[in-house]
Amino acid sequence: MEFISFNEADTIILCKGDSVLINSSGNTSYQYSWLPANNIDNPTSPSPTVWPDQTTTYTVEITNFVGDTCSILKSVTVVVPEAIQLDVVNDTVSCGEPVDLAASANVSPLTLNWYDSAGALIANGPTISVDIVADDFIVVEGVDQYSCKASDTININFEAIDIVIIADELACPDSTVQLMVSNNVGDHNLTYHWSTQPPASILSPDDEAVVSVITGPAGTSSFIQLTATNQFGCEASESVEITSHDFIPEFESLIKACAGDTVELNPNGNSSQQYS
Repeated sequence: MEFISFNEADTIILCKGDSVLINSSGNTSYQYSWLPANNIDNPTSPSPTVWPDQTTTYTVEITNFVGDTCSILKSVTVVVPEAIQLDVVNDTVSCGEPVDLAASANVSPLTLNWYDSAGALIANGPTISVDIVADDFIVVEGVDQYSCKASDTININFEAIDIVIIADELACPDSTVQLMVSNNVGDHNLTYHWSTQPPASILSPDDEAVVSVITGPAGTSSFIQLTATNQFGCEASESVEITSHDFIPEFESLIKACAGDTVELNPNGNSSQQYS
């Protein structure tokens, strides 16, 4: 009587969604009958491939017809751990500041690995703070104690505001000057709010891309602040300092003269000033 061999382990760990070859050293001269016959490619194969979606014990009857017919029953349990279900933050927006991301899962223990868009490991753990300078994505991967894995991708849109205030930083005292803002990101719809402190003042409206400002007295300076907000909730502030010229015209408004005399107008005029 020939001894029937069966060299498969009693238990195999299989991640959900994967498949595994069992009894890889099966003898083709024997007859095999595997039960249950579901999620198996060939229930009469010596070495079938199985892909159960839950823990399943496969029992096989192996028959040897050489000499006296004999049979043995063997079994192997394919353990399918609970599938990892990651709970991650939704796709998000960066306003130019670091973005906090978080992930959790339904199984424990679990290792969470974070990868950048180039595939490099950048952190481990349930939370991470990332700083991006353009549209990007981050991949989070959960690995359980059986080395089963699941992953998800978080897309991050870079929506930092880029504005520049266009203005002359020197102006005549007590005059009206215009300031405007340049929006350097084409798809940003911006809302504005201009503000200042005395001695300068802002003529309404103060919520447009162009604003009129009344400058302060000669020799004074004022900061004009602008806050811009885009459709993604990002906010940015810029300011410009406007200085009023220290300008006091030297001019004599009354000169006494006799009829027929020639007189010099404004004899004490400042040659560094322009008159017309």
